[in-house]
Amino acid sequence: MRAVQYRTIGGGPEVVEVPTPEPGPGQIRLRVTAAGLCHSDWLVMDLLADECAYGLPLTLGHEGAGVVDALGDGVTGAPEVYRRLHEGAVRGRAVVVPGD
Repeated sequence: MRAVQYRTIGGGPEVVEVPTPEPGPGQIRLRVTAAGLCHSDWLVMDLLADECAYGLPLTLGHEGAGVVDALGDGVTGAPEVYRRLHEGAVRGRAVVVPGD
């Protein structure tokens, strides 16, 4: 799958291929169909090496929309998927949930 990553201090964002993860127990996988970089992504990329608390490479674009395409063990049905979306960093806006 493709991701936009910040890979080098002082560098710009790069579109790269990364392995597609499998959801673990209690997790979902969201196939992101649209995402954007915002001011907070650019703020991180402006940090100096001694100011950056994040490990690199760092995948950018936390404001996304997509389709739930895989469920981990213990996740069943739309209400459970919706709850898991809202517990995580991704918010459940514009998300299509597969039928039960």
